[in-house]
Amino acid sequence: QRSYREHATVWPLFRYGRDPQNDVKMIHIPPFYHKKQREDVFTTLYPLWWYHTTPSKTLHSTLFLHWYENDRASKVTRFSFLWYIPPEIGLFKYQRHPDLVRHAVFPFYSYESNKSTDTLRWSLLWPAFSYRSQGEFGRQTEFLWKVASYERKDPETSDFRIFWRLIRSSRTKESSTIEFNPLYYYESERGKGSYWAILGGLIGMETTEDQKRKMRLLWIF
Repeated sequence: QRSYREHATVWPLFRYGRDPQNDVKMIHIPPFYHKKQREDVFTTLYPLWWYHTTPSKTLHSTLFLHWYENDRASKVTRFSFLWYIPPEIGLFKYQRHPDLVRHAVFPFYSYESNKSTDTLRWSLLWPAFSYRSQGEFGRQTEFLWKVASYERKDPETSDFRIFWRLIRSSRTKESSTIEFNPLYYYESERGKGSYWAILGGLIGMETTEDQKRKMRLLWIF
């Protein structure tokens, strides 16, 4: 075929082709396959090993052992060790984009940083401990998921909890809340006053902004 010449036995199983004029070479001896066309090289020991490289991209992998991909055009690198299909699922993985870095060793830790959204996430023995943040004040910390958690959205807004709402301390620019359920509850809101209660509202005291007080029994009386 023009300057390309190929020899085969039991075609298409055993094949050998060359084109010195266009820098093309092909070898196929199952399960091995190799083809080179100038700077585009593809080699595989199907399905155990793959290798493909071009001027802009390199990919090589070993089935269930490792996956490596480097896209020089988009500046994206991905690596996975002891991976499962797809390669994003693996015991160890690493990814780098122009604005994103992500790596993890399952199940011990994970880390992700995104410059474009100014976010950071990492965890240790998830869900034992996790941390998330966005910007200067948007952050959330959790221990054993909801056993203990802390969240802060801005300089004046925070929320701390133990066992979801067994113990809770929350504040915003306009209000603050303290809970120790079911024993004690306190709430204060700017422009409305404050309220505290014992045993879920069995006994409580409401204080208005002008310091007028009203005792409450069973929440409503």
